Amino acid sequence: MRLVVGTRGSPLAMTQTRWVVERLQRLDRQLEIAVTEIRTQGDVQAEAPLASMPRGVFAKELELALERREIDLAVHSFKDLPTDLSPEFAVSAITKREDPRDVLIAPGYGSLDDLPLGARLGTSSPRRAVQLRAHRGDLEVVPVRGNVGTRVAKAEGPDFDGVVLAAAGLHRL
Repeated sequence: MRLVVGTRGSPLAMTQTRWVVERLQRLDRQLEIAVTEIRTQGDVQAEAPLASMPRGVFAKELELALERREIDLAVHSFKDLPTDLSPEFAVSAITKREDPRDVLIAPGYGSLDDLPLGARLGTSSPRRAVQLRAHRGDLEVVPVRGNVGTRVAKAEGPDFDGVVLAAAGLHRL
């Protein structure tokens, strides 16, 4: 049997997909699996703030590839799926949850409390932004886009005192 798996091309998406493919092949050694990289609107518009983009910007092209039968299944981060999934689709498997915590990457600082007044932090998550401001109202919290590596690099650059991102993404890479 041959399966075509669709996924985004980010390093994290490809790592997650390899993990799923390995487990599927453990279940059936005869299974032939091809991986197809699919660029989504969220990937193409990499500089636009996520909050300004429509829901499902990281999933729509994967859904279209499923509809057109170009792929048999898609591997995708559950957090990026729209909550109102089209009725013709189903979430058929969810992997074991990774570390749910967030991580502060701020070279030279040990914790949020060590950051100077008015420190500038980047995050891609509106939830994290709200939590950061609740903890430290003086922080300048700025939306930041890019894959995990790009966001880590921004923490080490001159424009930010640090970034906050999901621990799961760091662990997987």
